[in-house]
Amino acid sequence: MKFLAEIIVGRQNIEERMAKEGYSLSSVVKDKHIECVSRACLMGLSTSTISFASLYLGQKHFTKNIKGMKGSTILISSTFFALMTGYLIIDAKMTECYKTLRRQASQSQN
Repeated sequence: MKFLAEIIVGRQNIEERMAKEGYSLSSVVKDKHIECVSRACLMGLSTSTISFASLYLGQKHFTKNIKGMKGSTILISSTFFALMTGYLIIDAKMTECYKTLRRQASQSQN
C-alpha cells in the first residue's frame, strides 16, 4: 500500500505546490503525509467493498420475487454505488491529508 501511496503523492506534485506556498517539507512530514494517503486509500477501498457486499446482497434478497429484475442490473447498480462511495471517501480523506500537511509544514517553519 505504501508503494501506491508514494505514486499518488508523486503525481500530486506536493513538493512543488508546497514550495510555491513558501513551505519546505521535511522527510518526517512527507512520511506522515504518505501514511495519511495510504490510510485514505485503504479506508475507501474497505468501505467500497463493504458497501458493495451489503448493497448486492440486500438487492438480491429484496428483489427475488420481482419478475424482470435481472442479476446484471443488481450487479451494475451495486458496483456503481460502491465505486461512488469509495471515491467520495477517498476524496474527503485526501483533502483532509492535504490540510494536515499544510498545517504541519507551517508549524515546522516556525
